[in-house]
Amino acid sequence: MGRHEGEGWRLRKNGERFWASYVLTAIRSPSGGLIGFAKVVRDLSTRKRLEDALLTADAVLRRERDRLHAAAESSMNALYVCEAVRDSQGEIEDFVFTYLNSNVEKMLALPRNDLLGGRMCELLPFNRSRGLFDAYKRVVATGEPFVSEFPILESLVMSQWVRVQALRMGDGLAITASDITALKAAEEHAAILAKALANQGLQPPAVPIGSGAEEKVSA
Repeated sequence: MGRHEGEGWRLRKNGERFWASYVLTAIRSPSGGLIGFAKVVRDLSTRKRLEDALLTADAVLRRERDRLHAAAESSMNALYVCEAVRDSQGEIEDFVFTYLNSNVEKMLALPRNDLLGGRMCELLPFNRSRGLFDAYKRVVATGEPFVSEFPILESLVMSQWVRVQALRMGDGLAITASDITALKAAEEHAAILAKALANQGLQPPAVPIGSGAEEKVSA
């Protein structure tokens, strides 16, 4: 062949290791006989350090991403991550779903794959009609979180009461949605009971702290 090249660790005269590329070329006489070899070595230490730093940073990012993904999937809430879609004037005209945890499918009558990459107001138009879209735009513009509880009767949503919290994330949002139907039913029941007792001139019974929640163990 007459030529060989590669990369690897080399030693300087002072014993310090460095990463280098090398090219080894055979030198031949006019008759074709081998006279010797010419070797060219280039110090690539700086490039190697950058590559190693990038690999380390990438590994750290992957670990953090995996941890965040595990936390999102173990959450009891539905989690939506969205990026803003802007028009030619820079105004937000919609949001596109970039991540959804598995609990989204427990709250919406749509599979995750149908939502990912889709536009919020096209797929879930109640966000615009209920004013949520305008609230989400304010979150992105101001950085102020948005929290709201409201009843919802849309056929796509499998909850009667929902609590949403939206936080700015880059040029987009992280939105958590909780099904608070059972909580609202309990509050309504408590209000009806309190009103009935008040009509009879009675007060709702006080519940002692720890009542019924601790098991007595005899020595």
